[in-house]
Amino acid sequence: MSKADIEHTLVGKGIVLRNLATGIASHWEVWMLASAMSPHEALRVATLDGARMLGADAQLGSLEPGKLADLMVIDGNPLADIRQSTNLTWVMRGGRLRSADAQSWQRAWFPGD
Repeated sequence: MSKADIEHTLVGKGIVLRNLATGIASHWEVWMLASAMSPHEALRVATLDGARMLGADAQLGSLEPGKLADLMVIDGNPLADIRQSTNLTWVMRGGRLRSADAQSWQRAWFPGD
């Protein structure tokens, strides 16, 4: 799959790449959930409950020994204000810790650029 194919596929799913609001659609979905439930419940629906619905909760969805764990470090408390979820400082993906700035993400997704 070429870089253009990946970009087309991701943009088609509502994910905007590069220096734009990368992945903001996922945050919006959690924010909408939090309008009908507590922030804690909304985050649980987006993580553990989502993994359960996919039948993958033995491998994903919560931080436990032996599970895969991509995670975000947030500067703020999304349990107090769910919109703090966009204040990312660090991201761990595939076992590698990266700064959450746009250039780091570009290098992670497209290392040849």
